[in-house]
Amino acid sequence: MSSVDHPFPDVFGTALRSSLTPSVKPMPGPRPEARLAALRIPGLCHFVKTAAPLAVVTLSLEILHFFGISVAVPGLPLLAAIVCTGFWAGMRAGLIATAVSSLYELLWFGYASEDGIVRVGVFSISAVITAVLVGMLRNRVEATTYAQAHHRAVEMWKTESASLQSVLHQVPLGVLLADAASGDITFANEKARSILGDNIRRLHSVGFPSMSHIDSGRSYSPHEWPWRRCVAARMVIEEEFLYARENGQLAAIHARTCPIYDHAGQVIAAVISLTESAEKKRFERHLVV
Repeated sequence: MSSVDHPFPDVFGTALRSSLTPSVKPMPGPRPEARLAALRIPGLCHFVKTAAPLAVVTLSLEILHFFGISVAVPGLPLLAAIVCTGFWAGMRAGLIATAVSSLYELLWFGYASEDGIVRVGVFSISAVITAVLVGMLRNRVEATTYAQAHHRAVEMWKTESASLQSVLHQVPLGVLLADAASGDITFANEKARSILGDNIRRLHSVGFPSMSHIDSGRSYSPHEWPWRRCVAARMVIEEEFLYARENGQLAAIHARTCPIYDHAGQVIAAVISLTESAEKKRFERHLVV
């Protein structure tokens, strides 16, 4: 399978845009204070989900008790609070709510009474079973939801990837994508194949180099490849070189190479736009006219 048959990675949309702009720079990352604030918010939300149901129930029971209204079975609203906590915040939070509820029941009925101890024991066993079952149900729901979302995302990406790849194969500009780590060409459109030939891997061949400096005729070393220098210097590289096709014909190629960054600001790929110098000059003359 040739490199042009490989589906391009999801950075290609960004790569294509960067090849048409003067420069590409990573977006600045959040400041340390912003990252700390981002960590605090989920923790606060989890604490609220854990404490809120039980706090509401116990406060309501205490208010009713204050006004002389007796609740015969306080374990039922407490179990409801455990169910809410377990489903919202997970099994661990549900078990914490169970421990707190058992302590509250013990204080409610009195730890000196044998009947109270029995009722608290029964409630504790029921609450633990409830918390575990609700936690398992929540995990199952989350796994199912994640699997469905992942399947939809994969299908959407496949559709968009096929559509974009079809468009790129028809653009009148040679487009290559190179992996930053290995330096291998991972994608080439039809125009790039018409310029370089079907065997795109000849472009980065070490044993039989096909790229030469246009001024001296000296073959490119691997560290001189435009995409390697682009990744190392983290900057746009624009130059012309001689390319030896498989039939021995030499072509002067104008290449523009741009680095592609991930969200962390690391260079993960390089995109190369190619035109034959003769075509480029004809296009420039047409623009002047």
